[in-house]
Amino acid sequence: MTALPGKVAATKALITQLKKVWEAGKESVAVYSVAASGEPGYTIVTRLRTGYKELEDGFGKPMNDLQ
Repeated sequence: MTALPGKVAATKALITQLKKVWEAGKESVAVYSVAASGEPGYTIVTRLRTGYKELEDGFGKPMNDLQ
């Protein structure tokens, strides 16, 4: 996820909001910030604890239900 100029704070706030959703859904997520020259960005990595079953339709609750 690359933050547009002037939107770095908003991107960080969005990731903070999503953290609550990930915790409510018991998802294993890691967020890394890009530490290289150039545009600021974040890499979001999700671990599939039960394998590819998590990618199937209807596996978990919709994100709207978790907020």
